[in-house]
Amino acid sequence: MKYLLALVAAIKVLWLGKRIQGDFSIIKVEATKGSTFVYLPVNEDTACVGEFSLFWNSRKGHAVVRRTSTTEIPDLSRFEVLKNLGEPLRQTQGAWLSGWLGDKPEDFGFDSKQNFTKMPNGTKAFISDRASSNWVIHIHGRKATYAEPLRNIKQFDELGFSQLSISHLSDIPPNGFGIRRSTLGAKEWTQVSEAVEFVKDKGAQRIILFGWSLGGMMVNQYLSNAEVPNEVTAIIMDSPLLDYRSTLRVQALRAGYPEATGDQVADLITSSRVLRALRFSNVAIDEISALNKSLLVQLPTLLFYSLNDGYISMDGVFKYQELNGKVKLIDVPGGRHCRLFNQDREKYQDSIAAFVKENL
Repeated sequence: MKYLLALVAAIKVLWLGKRIQGDFSIIKVEATKGSTFVYLPVNEDTACVGEFSLFWNSRKGHAVVRRTSTTEIPDLSRFEVLKNLGEPLRQTQGAWLSGWLGDKPEDFGFDSKQNFTKMPNGTKAFISDRASSNWVIHIHGRKATYAEPLRNIKQFDELGFSQLSISHLSDIPPNGFGIRRSTLGAKEWTQVSEAVEFVKDKGAQRIILFGWSLGGMMVNQYLSNAEVPNEVTAIIMDSPLLDYRSTLRVQALRAGYPEATGDQVADLITSSRVLRALRFSNVAIDEISALNKSLLVQLPTLLFYSLNDGYISMDGVFKYQELNGKVKLIDVPGGRHCRLFNQDREKYQDSIAAFVKENL
């Protein structure tokens, strides 16, 4: 039974299905005095400050919300709906909070018709080409899209950067190809390499790679495996996935299973013949960890994290800093996974501005 449980979990890690399922319910929707409110259960995810995206129905539902200070209903958190970007709000299961604040360029003042480009690998990427030789390449996380990093596009625009937010081959068409089998970054890092060459062809002389969650793993694999050109000068990461084994332990505990279940899942992903028979690739979980050796290419790095991440293990950031001496850690207390910008926007943007000034 334990083996079957771990095998199913391993398949879920390696299979990027279309459906996206959250952890809690929208319990009540209330319209009063010209405003709309939603009620969510009280938990670490909903105990937040700032503005967030509330998703449901595999992101077909999307509202930007902000938690209010009080609620008349015990054990529930009330959020004011600032704008609704998707289907009508309703009571439903499978909802979750994220940091996006929008899901298309228009939500942030850009024009979709003018701000997409086709990459050499056939995917589509958001582009803001200011004819600047300074570029930022944004790499989103697992089962996200190019839109995940758009919330802070404006800051880099004001700092004078051209920007590219790439789509993964696994993203749904038309931006990606909908490839469902993942190698967890072990091969996906080549998409970072292709993006670097793409902006070099556009005249980039200084390139910042900005990885979110799995995007951080892809950046680290790129630095460990590629012939990194001199034009790549700095790294920024938000809630980066540095180590799968410890993250699978976190996920096991989150699902109510012993921590050892996470190790069993990691071992199956590494060497299971059953997974190979199902046409999944074995991935050497421990070999691709960013915590077992220094990177081959070490660059000035700004790493945002919170020990309250809740989804992936952030304990390894200190080891990562020891291994790679040019890493500056920015702790955002109380922040959740990839919601650090939302938790403390001033600290987040001030840290980026200072990092850019110092390293470019």
